[in-house]
Amino acid sequence: MGPGNKPNILQLIAGAEPLGAMRRAYDSAGRTVLLRDMVGGALSVYAAALIVRTGGTHVFVAEDRDAAAYLLNDFYALLDERQVYFFPGSYKRSIVYGTEDAQGVVQRTAALSALRREMAAGEYRIICTYPEALAERVTDPDSMRRETVRVKVGDRLAIGELEELLVDSGFTKVDFVYEPGQYSLRGGIFDVFSFSESKPYRLDFFGEEVDSIRRFEISSQLSADRLNEVEIVPNLDGFAGDRISLPAFAGEATYWFFDPDYVLRRVNDLRRKVLGEMEEPAEIDSHLVSRKVLLQDMAGMRLFELRDSLKERPADATIAFRTAPQPKFNKNFELLADDIISNGQRGYKTYILSENRAQLERLENIFYQSGRKEAQINPLPITLHEGFIDHDLKLCFYTDHQIFDRYQRVNVVTWSMGVWVGSLILSNIPQNKILSIAFNGSISPIDNLEGIPLKTYQATLDGLTPASLQKFLRRMCKDSDAYKAFMEITPRRNFDEIKEELRLIKEQYFEMHGSIEKKDIYNEKDEDKFQEYYDKYNYEYDYVFIGNNDRIFPPENLRINNESPVHSNVILTDNAHYDEPMFRFLLQDMWEMTVDDFICHLKTINIDETIEE
Repeated sequence: MGPGNKPNILQLIAGAEPLGAMRRAYDSAGRTVLLRDMVGGALSVYAAALIVRTGGTHVFVAEDRDAAAYLLNDFYALLDERQVYFFPGSYKRSIVYGTEDAQGVVQRTAALSALRREMAAGEYRIICTYPEALAERVTDPDSMRRETVRVKVGDRLAIGELEELLVDSGFTKVDFVYEPGQYSLRGGIFDVFSFSESKPYRLDFFGEEVDSIRRFEISSQLSADRLNEVEIVPNLDGFAGDRISLPAFAGEATYWFFDPDYVLRRVNDLRRKVLGEMEEPAEIDSHLVSRKVLLQDMAGMRLFELRDSLKERPADATIAFRTAPQPKFNKNFELLADDIISNGQRGYKTYILSENRAQLERLENIFYQSGRKEAQINPLPITLHEGFIDHDLKLCFYTDHQIFDRYQRVNVVTWSMGVWVGSLILSNIPQNKILSIAFNGSISPIDNLEGIPLKTYQATLDGLTPASLQKFLRRMCKDSDAYKAFMEITPRRNFDEIKEELRLIKEQYFEMHGSIEKKDIYNEKDEDKFQEYYDKYNYEYDYVFIGNNDRIFPPENLRINNESPVHSNVILTDNAHYDEPMFRFLLQDMWEMTVDDFICHLKTINIDETIEE
């Protein structure tokens, strides 16, 4: 959807005096501008309105990944989403371990590819990132240009020549492409998945001429759109060449910070932490930048900030806003109606930001039934992370998800064998979309050191009978009351089905990760395969609960499985494998809590080690 089809929220603020001041500040290169008292979604809206007018490259550095993702989604709603990019970190865990986040690498590469492309006058592009991602160095533009394979319709190019170029760039031949870094060949049809794209390309050859180029859907194999020219970008992390900061790569750009000093301190903190973990400390500069380097590379660039915290570069201009957060209504819709009526009496106009017409009709019915028909709903079919009030313009922008107290991300709780199964699924989902919790389980569920020892698992499987199953279930629970409660809520399942499920879990797990029975006879090909699976599915949960009275998984094995220099949210409890109060908390109570309340509550539920906030 292009900008012309977007809702008119940007038009509503077009005449705001602070927006004019932002434009004047933008026209003066190298300014450091404090945007004072800007709250909620006001930053997204005002920044988008400015960017539409000025064009250019804009890099937004939020305080963490979640904040960057929310900002990204705001810009998707406000602007042409084809010009908005996410720039995450490229590693699942510490950079020391080298375990890449495949999706992160693709998103970073797509952003870098966009930064390399020339823009016409008035065009814009937006990059949303956060400290950990900003800290990682990137390849230099010249190296990226050399390693990129360019193909256009009409090119005279032998299929074998293209295949050789891709193999040299680290691409792998497969039967059917399904992830970046792969290509396949069927007759004159050449499929390839670039690291800079979310969909693969299909090149149709007529002899040695490129006859057509199309994107296509992996699931259906149907063409999405035709292209005249494409760039096939490899995973650039493994290539030699200078590695530089993102600002050095981006060139002329405008930078937006929530809190610049916090971001740069986080960059240096990460650098110190990784430095302490590295076997070769001298290599640190090839991986991570420093506060000093970032400041040098941003010198002379425009900088907008919500907090004047940077001692090396204090604000030389201030633009004052009179914005306030959206009020909390706590699902009290009569209170909302009264607020809308009061706003109207004061000359304020209230807009409800919602893409769900049914929700708006629901509100209208509630207002009518409560005798508040004068509460007028002015809808805007758009979604922002947070609403806000602009007192200068006398405009109130309220989001429906805040009105209805809806969650903006999915909460996932996994237990026992589900911890491993969950890791397979969650590793393919952007981390900002979920809050994940593992309870008494391991991503290596059948393992002598990190899960259930193989002999124990096999003996349980071989000796499983209806009678022994009941004994097993009793052993899971803290006491007879917990067992009774568990049986009351557990669906009745066929015994043979349960036994077959345990067998299939073992079979699938060993197929992916390798059987610990056969480690001595693995060949190199198998080793590579199993390492690939490990790197892809080695998911890191946000919170891990380990019960010291677990009689299914050895607690010491669970602790080993979740040991990590960067994992601070491992919580030790006195619980059994199944604990009724804990499950009630994880599956019901906690979702009504704020994050701060959640952390505070953790300290009251029999915890041996408190988590780090």
